[in-house]
Amino acid sequence: MGKITVKHYLNTNLKPRTQGKYKLYPIYVQVIISRLNFRFKSPCLEWFNDGYLKASALENEIIIDELNNEKAALIRIYTYLESRHDLKEFPQSLIIKYLKPLNEILNDKYMELLESEYKKIEFPNNVKSVYPELFIDTDFNKINEVLYFTKSSIEKEFTEYYQYCKYGIEANLGFTDIPFDIDKKYVKSGNQRLIFFDYIHDNGIETVKNNVIKYLEYRKMLTENNIFRTLKALDELIDIEGILGI
Repeated sequence: MGKITVKHYLNTNLKPRTQGKYKLYPIYVQVIISRLNFRFKSPCLEWFNDGYLKASALENEIIIDELNNEKAALIRIYTYLESRHDLKEFPQSLIIKYLKPLNEILNDKYMELLESEYKKIEFPNNVKSVYPELFIDTDFNKINEVLYFTKSSIEKEFTEYYQYCKYGIEANLGFTDIPFDIDKKYVKSGNQRLIFFDYIHDNGIETVKNNVIKYLEYRKMLTENNIFRTLKALDELIDIEGILGI
């Protein structure tokens, strides 16, 4: 197995964006393994100026932390791939999919599920069945807070599949009605750094399962059946083959 070198850099060969007097360049990553050289735009900072940075940003502790986590993830991924695939033939587009944070996938899939469930409801003729604008361009936790604090009954109309999906998502993204003296660290430390690759090839599924067990235990719903159905619903929701385009 060859040595893996991962290096992030600003791609100054591309046209910059401007921010006041500063020039911003996209952050790229170079991976060298077994005399092969791969370069591509880093996805880990898409949330920050679409991944465009000024040079001094590379000294920011938050940015450094994000890049170091991506570096560690890429080493895991390429170590795995080198032992199973011809790296010359492996699509780089799949590397980007492997790097996507699991919490982002869960959030995106939940938004799709929520809209789908809402549209299945048969509303009375005098009720407008339009997907609430409040739910557009937001995220799971914000929607969950609204539903919880407004004591909305809309979810009672949704399918059982939705409810098991929500158990799994709450367990892995955090849930709003737990007392503040309950330690939520397992949610943050367990899943914030999980990526799609971890879920399908590493021990990420065990972290997800442990979060589900702790969640169901808190809810006093811990049974083998509930564990099985929640994990099964999550797996269907995530849709590994769909993400990979198989």
